Amino acid sequence: MRQGSKVSTLIGGINPENDDYASGSRSSNGAAYEYRFNEGQNVWTRTTVFHGTYEEGCFQYFGSSFALAKSLEKLIVKYDCATQQGVWPTYSGMHSTTLQFGAPYVFERAEGSWAQSWVLTQPGQKFDDLGRNIAVSWDGKVIAAGCEDGVLLY
Repeated sequence: MRQGSKVSTLIGGINPENDDYASGSRSSNGAAYEYRFNEGQNVWTRTTVFHGTYEEGCFQYFGSSFALAKSLEKLIVKYDCATQQGVWPTYSGMHSTTLQFGAPYVFERAEGSWAQSWVLTQPGQKFDDLGRNIAVSWDGKVIAAGCEDGVLLY
C-alpha cells in the first residue's frame, strides 16, 4: 500500500466456522467476509458473506485463502475438499491418507452486488489440490491457481 492511501475494503476468511471437534459437529464449511470502511462513522462493517456449495462425503474448507483484484470487482476464494481414502494401524496409532481437491470460486461485483460467476476446475483432474495458491491480476482479467502440477492460468 502506498503511503497516504486509504483502505476501503477488507476480505477475511474463517475456515471452518463454529467447529466443535469434540462432538464432530460443524455448523458450516467456512466462509469469506467482505468488510467496508464507513469513513463518516469511522467503523468497519461486514457487508457480504461468501459461501461455497456442500460436497457430500468430504471434510470441506472454504475461505482459507483468497485474492481480490485491485479494481475490487473480482474475488477468488479457495475451496478445499479432503476425502479419507484409507485407515490402517501403525506403531504410533491409526494412520489415514486423504485425497484433496480444490475448486476456487470466482465472485464478481456488478452494480454494487456480488454474485458467483464461475468455479475454476481442471478437467479430468479431481484430486489435484487446485487453488492451493491463488492470485489475480490487478485488473481481474488473469487468475493464477496453484495445483499439484504447477500453476494454471485462467
